[in-house]
Amino acid sequence: MNFHVKSHNKPHILAEKCLSHYRNFNFYLVVDSVIQVLHATNNFFETTAPWKLKAPEQRDQLNTILALTMEVLRQTGIVMQPIVPQLSGKLLDKLSVSRHRRLWRDLHGQFDRKQRSLAEIDAVLFRRIVPPKVEEVKEPKAKKVKKRN
Repeated sequence: MNFHVKSHNKPHILAEKCLSHYRNFNFYLVVDSVIQVLHATNNFFETTAPWKLKAPEQRDQLNTILALTMEVLRQTGIVMQPIVPQLSGKLLDKLSVSRHRRLWRDLHGQFDRKQRSLAEIDAVLFRRIVPPKVEEVKEPKAKKVKKRN
């Protein structure tokens, strides 16, 4: 898992980087940093294809992929709270992160491998944007004019 080595060897990097951006009032750089991490995590998730890991001997690999992905979501939820508090709150609620574990200091420390279930709440953060179907306008057929002799 090359992603694990690159992105999760130092999980505090996102927190440090974003804290610096917040202190300099560069909120857009916080968002950019979070988006970069989320894109990398999405790529990791798509590449590792956890939905294909069905065999019992693949269970540890599946759990690792899911744990890493959920940890990134937890961290980005905490980091984004000052910018989008309601959205971050919904995400952290869905991840079953208790309200007293959503502080900046909770970004540091050991990677939490404790198994927990997702909360049984409706937590659609973003609805998929589906462009409306454009109906093809058909021109009425021209009537055939009969020739008179």
